[in-house]
Amino acid sequence: SPPFPPTQRSSAPMASPAKRPKHSSPGKHQEMPPPPEEGPAEDPRVLLRRRWEFASVLHFLQVFEPVIEANLGLSADEIETALITNNEDLARIHIALLKGIPPVNKKLKLNVDDGWVIATAKKLSDWWSWVAEGANPFEKNRGKEVETFKEQDPVNRLFILKALCEVRLEQNDAVCYITDEMKKGVSIGNFRKDKLGSASDGAIYWYVGDSTIGHRLYKEDVLVGFKNNWKGKDGRLTKPVTNIQWETVATNLNEFLEISEKLCSKGRSEATIGEHLKENIVPAVEKFQKKKERDLKRRQQKNERLERLAFANVFQTRSLRERKAVSYDYSDYDRRINEAIKATA
Repeated sequence: SPPFPPTQRSSAPMASPAKRPKHSSPGKHQEMPPPPEEGPAEDPRVLLRRRWEFASVLHFLQVFEPVIEANLGLSADEIETALITNNEDLARIHIALLKGIPPVNKKLKLNVDDGWVIATAKKLSDWWSWVAEGANPFEKNRGKEVETFKEQDPVNRLFILKALCEVRLEQNDAVCYITDEMKKGVSIGNFRKDKLGSASDGAIYWYVGDSTIGHRLYKEDVLVGFKNNWKGKDGRLTKPVTNIQWETVATNLNEFLEISEKLCSKGRSEATIGEHLKENIVPAVEKFQKKKERDLKRRQQKNERLERLAFANVFQTRSLRERKAVSYDYSDYDRRINEAIKATA
């Protein structure tokens, strides 16, 4: 199965991890560790866009919004920023997920001692080995979960968020939602992401998008390498080493137009993908981008109005100095002149 969707699960709810027989977690895609990233100063946004886990999180939040009922209204760019800066939006996402994983902590609120981080760590302590790869980052420093989370880089925060999405998916309401929707005639493809298409070189293209999160086109390259085993009399090839590389190839209108034209100019497989992008996705991207531009213009106009209002208030405050009543009596005028002369002497 492809590495992308978190929603490739059976329709039956799963037991708590403690009650299950130990086996590999369902739907898990086995892959070799990615090559080390080049340079510690690389843009964290670029690193996030190389992870299929981010696309998986976007897909989950898109598909299961009716179950989560959080009205997050966050775009993919904003979720990236949240993972990079550890801002309030990241807390909102985690709290929305935690509220659907019993037992629920009813005291979970924004900006209250980062309690959502502690709650996340507690949920994942039982589930980590079933929903994620590698070591649970919270296990090393128990009692210091908040500090541990703040120390994580954006990619590790993504892994934590992805794991929490997986746990949320295992809850009965999410499973029932899938079952109920399919009874209504909704295609399973709505929950299990299907690839957009495959190129002649083996590259796989995936698309995620809607009017809220925006639109993303991903390219998955599966690289298979062999190493020579020089032990023994004759050198021979060892088992193949598979490495999956994930790349975000389009996030805005210009990039979608560029990649669609590029694909259309290639072979039949690529041209089919390119035509699909042009006919079905580019119009939606264009509509989304125009909406973003309108929203940005409204925010700019609002900020300009606030700045003008603030300036007017300052000017008015300076203008409303205490003034004495006007007098046309010469003696009063003469007294004021004398006071002014004394003040400048």
